[in-house]
Amino acid sequence: MTVKFKVPAIVLALSCVSFSTALNASTVCRNALFMAFIISFFDIFLNRRNLKTDRFFYFSLTSAFLALGLILHAKFFHSILMFSVDENYYYVAIRILMASVIIFYLAQQKEYISKNGFLFSKVLIIVGFLYVSVQGILIHYQNPGVRLEIKTVATTVAYVYAIQAFAAIYVTSTLKTKFSFLLKVLVILLGFYVLLLTETRSVILTYPILVFIFLAQSKLINRNIILLMVAIIAITFFINHKPFYNAFERIVSTSNEIKDYNANNGNTSLGARFSLWKAGLYAFAKNPMGQSADQRYIEVKNYIDQYEHKNPEALRAIDFHMHNEFIDSLSLRGIWGALLLASFFCSLAYIFIKNNESIAGAILLLTPSFIYGLTDTLFIDLRCAIVLMLGVPVYLLIKRQA
Repeated sequence: MTVKFKVPAIVLALSCVSFSTALNASTVCRNALFMAFIISFFDIFLNRRNLKTDRFFYFSLTSAFLALGLILHAKFFHSILMFSVDENYYYVAIRILMASVIIFYLAQQKEYISKNGFLFSKVLIIVGFLYVSVQGILIHYQNPGVRLEIKTVATTVAYVYAIQAFAAIYVTSTLKTKFSFLLKVLVILLGFYVLLLTETRSVILTYPILVFIFLAQSKLINRNIILLMVAIIAITFFINHKPFYNAFERIVSTSNEIKDYNANNGNTSLGARFSLWKAGLYAFAKNPMGQSADQRYIEVKNYIDQYEHKNPEALRAIDFHMHNEFIDSLSLRGIWGALLLASFFCSLAYIFIKNNESIAGAILLLTPSFIYGLTDTLFIDLRCAIVLMLGVPVYLLIKRQA
């Protein structure tokens, strides 16, 4: 009987470890996820008579369908030259399947997790966030002239780290100690500073907005928090203004990149995305029921060569994805792939909005994931898929105290 009460807390802790190490410790992340899945699977089997088919079950089912869709597409539309695309989606699908089992299990067994069990998981998320933040800052000061990369490209670092930062902000808001105010401010500003180092525009622009919405919705914002944040930002800017300048310069360059694209010079980050989005929709129109990555590559390349002035930046990116989650799904898996993806996001929105205490999840997990998916493809990367899936139990199970 004692073991029964401890198992859900162990699974939650392992999930938090996997969530927190997705960016900087892939082996730890993978092993923690596998262990959490195995424990969840066997405990579900042992307690199968007591299982409930609630809204969490339907979300897990929707997630499983999405994962199966990724696997079946690779089977029926097998690629030869672009086999790495199939491989990436296959490994992502396996992680989604495992995470869906974990989420269902934790939702079923949440009443067996003690306050100490939740507290330990909170500590894991905060410590993991602080560790990767310090690691990122150290990497930047060793390579000050480039955008921050932590074992992957800067944009992926920004997406994954932002989700981890949002989770840490939420967790600190659930703490009721005399230091929680300072910890909350530290996490918010540390997260923003590290994101500046990635110079990823969509994340830098949305991060403060989403944090403000969360603080306002949770009634956590006050004059002291605002003054302290302004003071720390001013001091940090005075000590090292270069990250602020570089990020601001990239944001300002957005309008110039749009003008360049309209002038038939799309060899920029934004210009490449515009070309890829058009080419992806063209590929979907040619094969609305799906196609192999090999066939998509041919169609997308032909379109860019013919209609996008052979945009070199776009041509460098067509091997893997279309820089938009839904367009990528449409161009590769067709209508049914996009429907599975839409069902997943709708199901995720439903469980957060239906549970009033978990509205923070809609603000800090669902919304940024959806926004980032408009300018990039998240589900082709293991790290993005893991933090999105394992972020769900953080907001559903860890509650703010009154």
